[in-house]
Amino acid sequence: MDEEQAMNIGMTSAATYQIVLIGRLDQGWEDWFDGTKVQIKRHQSGRPLTTVNCRVRDQSELLGVLNRLNSLNYPLLNVKLLSEAG
Repeated sequence: MDEEQAMNIGMTSAATYQIVLIGRLDQGWEDWFDGTKVQIKRHQSGRPLTTVNCRVRDQSELLGVLNRLNSLNYPLLNVKLLSEAG
């Protein structure tokens, strides 16, 4: 998604986000995040990075996902809007 398209997303827009955090979030958490995809990779430093791709109904639900991750004490590296759900 380019920046121009992203500028049109609103607080109540459904969308897919990619969230990257430092650490290893077990793939068993996929169900906890409502069937999202969890992928583990290693950074060149050797530290594990977890990528969570999730579709949310609105910004409120995105905040809920971010709060869940925060409660697990994983440092957040990146949040990226992938696409607006149509």
